[in-house]
Amino acid sequence: METAKKHNRCFEDGKNTRGEEVKALGEEISSLMAKIKMLETENESKGKKLKEEEGEIMEERLHDTDADTLATSLNKAAEKEEAMEVNTTIQ
Repeated sequence: METAKKHNRCFEDGKNTRGEEVKALGEEISSLMAKIKMLETENESKGKKLKEEEGEIMEERLHDTDADTLATSLNKAAEKEEAMEVNTTIQ
């Protein structure tokens, strides 16, 4: 009879240990799920910021290209004007 009681106590102790393990694992899962959610939110935020910065860079490049194009056009116009002045002076 004593052996049966010891066996029963070991079984009960094992159930409690398993229950505690399950509870601890459940808490760990909840904690990790919260961390995943936080990291996903952070990732989305950084992705939006990156897209904004890319847009700004593209805008700057477009502006620079427009400025370069304008400068080239002005230089060509100035060259044509000089050429016309030279032609007028020669004639």
